[in-house]
Amino acid sequence: MKPIWASRGWRARILTPIAFIFSCVVKLRTTLYNLGLLKTNKFDVPVIVVGNISVGGTGKTPIVTAVVNKLKAAGFKPGIVSRGYGAQTANLPRDVFADTPAHLAGDEPLLLAQSTGVPVCICTDRSLAVTHLLENNKLDVVISDDGMQHYAMHRDVELAVVDGQRLLGNGWLVPAGPLREPPKRLSQVDLIAIQQAADATDEQRRAVIEKLKLKTKAAHFHLAITGVKSLADEQTFALSTWHNKPVHAVAGLGNPQRFFSSLQVQGLHVQTHAMPDHHRYTADDLNFGDQHPILVTSKDAVKIRDLDINLSRVFEVMVEAKLDEPLNVAIDEIMKRIL
Repeated sequence: MKPIWASRGWRARILTPIAFIFSCVVKLRTTLYNLGLLKTNKFDVPVIVVGNISVGGTGKTPIVTAVVNKLKAAGFKPGIVSRGYGAQTANLPRDVFADTPAHLAGDEPLLLAQSTGVPVCICTDRSLAVTHLLENNKLDVVISDDGMQHYAMHRDVELAVVDGQRLLGNGWLVPAGPLREPPKRLSQVDLIAIQQAADATDEQRRAVIEKLKLKTKAAHFHLAITGVKSLADEQTFALSTWHNKPVHAVAGLGNPQRFFSSLQVQGLHVQTHAMPDHHRYTADDLNFGDQHPILVTSKDAVKIRDLDINLSRVFEVMVEAKLDEPLNVAIDEIMKRIL
C-alpha cells in the first residue's frame, strides 16, 4: 500500500478534516508572528535556517554539514542548533559533543557534531539554544538544523531542502499529506536546494522546478557515497567490496528507499530493512539469522555503535552532499550578503 503522501486516495481523504484544522492553526500562528503579537527573538549574529516544509528525509543534514564546512573554509566560526529529535527531552539547552551518547544527543545532532567539529546545542526551544551557544562560544554565525516553522527564532536566511523524487507528495498538509506548511511557503525562502540523482539530466532538473512551480531561486545537489567504514575498528572499504554479494541494508530515515537504491545501483544484492525515522535500535533489530554484512546509514550508525553487540559485520555507508555549481554560487552569495 502506498504511503499517504504518495496519493490523494481514500486514506488521505479521510484525514482531510484534521489537515484542514491543522492548516488553520498554521495560518493563525504565522499571522500572529507576522503582526508581532507573538515574540520573535533576535540575536547578535546571523542565523541561517536549513529546513524543509515536508515531513521525512530530504537530505537536510548533509546540506547543513556542507554549509558549515563552507563557512569554516571561509574563515567563519559557525555553531549549530537543533531540536534534538529522538533525544531524551531537552527543555533546557544541552551541548552535544562527538562522544555524547546518542540517546542524550539525538541522531542528527550527534552526527553533525562528529562530522563538523563545531559547537552543537539541542533544545526544544531553538532560541534558548542559540542564546546558549553565543554565551559559551565565540561564534559569528549560527546554523539551525531544521526550524523553518520555529518562528520564535529570528532568521536572516532560509534555505529549504526538497527531495527531487518525492517533491511535495500529494500537496496536502499532515496528516493527509507530508507537508508542515502550504507549498506557497517555498516562495518565501531565500534559496531552495533540490536533491536529485547524480546522473539527472538538465531536462529532468528543469522538470522538477516546473512541477514545483517555484518562483524562488533553486539549485541542485546529490548525495555521493564516499566510502564504507567498519563500526568495529573504523577500517574503511570501498563499496565495491560487496559487488554481486548479498548484504543487509538497514535505514531509519524519512526516505529509506533512496539509501537502498544507492546500494542496488552499485551491484550489491540488497536485503532491505526499513525502520521508522529516528528509530531507537535494539540488538534484535540487527539479528537476521545469517552472516551477511550489514550496511547502515551514518544517522543509524551513531546509535548502533552504543549497542552491546558484535559490530564486526556492521558497516557505515558514508555520504557527502555534492553541490552543483549554481548551488555553490548561490550559497556563497548569501554568505557575502549577511556576513
